[in-house]
Amino acid sequence: MVLVLAHLAGDFVLLPASWKEKLKGNQIRTTVFWYHLGVHAVLSLFTAIWIGWWALLVAPVVAILHGSIQWGVQRLLSSRPLYAMVVTQLLHLLSLWMVWSVAAGFEVQVDFLQKFSTEKGLLLLMAYLVVWYPLSSFMQVATQRWQQQVPDQGLPDAGKWIGRIERFLILTFILIDQFQAIGYLIAAKSVFRFGDLQDPKNHQRTEYILIGTLLSVSMTLLLGLGVRTLLGMM
Repeated sequence: MVLVLAHLAGDFVLLPASWKEKLKGNQIRTTVFWYHLGVHAVLSLFTAIWIGWWALLVAPVVAILHGSIQWGVQRLLSSRPLYAMVVTQLLHLLSLWMVWSVAAGFEVQVDFLQKFSTEKGLLLLMAYLVVWYPLSSFMQVATQRWQQQVPDQGLPDAGKWIGRIERFLILTFILIDQFQAIGYLIAAKSVFRFGDLQDPKNHQRTEYILIGTLLSVSMTLLLGLGVRTLLGMM
């Protein structure tokens, strides 16, 4: 789980917007591509604090696998960014699981430094990172085909931040067993959007908002219910 957190940090939290554009296309020839791999290697090394000395051996393997997956998927699915993103992340998670499985054959010392660094704490941290970063990127790619058809008359990046906060709150409500609050949140959002929704001139914008909201809420519900199930098993 610590390796997954390191991956999320390297692929989303510590990935500047300027790097994202340069990582498209022929990535292997760009300096940013190698910087990106270096960030993942350093983060993997940092996990040695929690999972033991063998992380020092795993770090270069993680970086090589990450770079190979990133480059290969981008080459094969460059014309389908949504599929490329989903396939890339699934392969990254699979590679981390394989690395962990192999490394677990050695003597793994799990010596956490703080009370928060428990399996439950790491799972919660990972869940909130997912709704804040990967799901935000996923929503942007998933709705990209409609973004060009809807004029952006709002504040810069306002929609992204509204979606992030909305998913953060929904996940929190699921974890504290307050599902009715999710309904209140969606209702409140509908009230603020009522003017746009009833204007026939904004028909395309209305559909765009509905698609984004339903997709965002659905993905967060699935994630939250999955996290609740895992927490109950721990």
